[in-house]
Amino acid sequence: MRRIPTRTLPATLVLLVIFAAILPLIASIPGFLAASRTNVGDRAAVSLTAAARQISARLGAGIAEQWAELRTVAGWAAAEGVGGSLPLRLDAAKELNGRLAWMGIAAPDGRVLIATRRILEGQDVSARPWFRAGLQGDFAGDLHDALLLARHLAPAPGGEPIRLIDFAMPLRRADGSLIGVIGSHVDWGWMRDRVRRAPLPPGVDAMLAARDGTVIVGPEGLEGTRLTQRSALAGGQGVSTVTQEQWPDGRRYLAAAVPAGTAEGVPGFGWTVIVRQPPEAAFGEVRSLAGEIGVPLLASGVVILLVGLLVARAVAKPFGRLADAATALAEGRLDSPVPDTRSTREAALLSAALARLDRPPAQGTTAAGGKA
Repeated sequence: MRRIPTRTLPATLVLLVIFAAILPLIASIPGFLAASRTNVGDRAAVSLTAAARQISARLGAGIAEQWAELRTVAGWAAAEGVGGSLPLRLDAAKELNGRLAWMGIAAPDGRVLIATRRILEGQDVSARPWFRAGLQGDFAGDLHDALLLARHLAPAPGGEPIRLIDFAMPLRRADGSLIGVIGSHVDWGWMRDRVRRAPLPPGVDAMLAARDGTVIVGPEGLEGTRLTQRSALAGGQGVSTVTQEQWPDGRRYLAAAVPAGTAEGVPGFGWTVIVRQPPEAAFGEVRSLAGEIGVPLLASGVVILLVGLLVARAVAKPFGRLADAATALAEGRLDSPVPDTRSTREAALLSAALARLDRPPAQGTTAAGGKA
């Protein structure tokens, strides 16, 4: 006897509907999330790079202002000489520019001829890097602690050491002869504040690293430490980069690094502006997006499942009744009427065929159609 499968048509259709509803979701979600992760990662890198460039541009604008002021005073000195109203102009520049710690002009032998508030006048600065470099050409000196000026300047807020950056250039008369070197020392606190107060989203850090990777401005615990990460050394090489690497705290960060801005024609300090954030913060948007799309996708799957079940029931029920009728005929029970089912063409044909089998043969006629 032929073995009859135990699985019914409704059960088979239900399984097919379940697979039809679930498999597309299972197949599409991983690909969607992978594409979203890549897209979000690219957007995070672009966003961090834009923030780093904005900070760099603000630093460059500030440096350009200080350099322009030095050139302006140098123009006055070249036109009018070291005496006259120049001392008053230097003092006025100091009063108007809160960032300016000191500005002065030194003779070719290094003796200070004139300076703001007469500070260091008559002293020998020939050993100072800014003076030696200023004899050769335009100069921008890296961050350093105040030495000769320390006792003449007000203490920095919070008890932090007074740190300065230097600018210098040769001062020449109209005929090209050397008057000396004009130099300025600028309190770098405003540069530090521009990094610390940069408008950044929560969880995003901004920092400034020196040419050798030492953190000049940064999160607590990092300032003063020397980093070996590629992002910390990028600015010294004059390149921009986006990295994802492990930092000294043991965590991995997505970081964008760009060379710190400077003024046109002024040598750069080799600093690097770095903006970083933990990858989980950058990719948290993917999880949020997964949650946002998860509910609609699940709802769609439930709707597809319910509609499929209704369709499966509508298709399977007539065939179930026809199967019962066929079984009754096979067992010789002719008292059970064949259902007149017209839900589908196949069901109607099967119903008609069973109905013909259900009719007894005409009297006096053999089953083969001959006479008795």
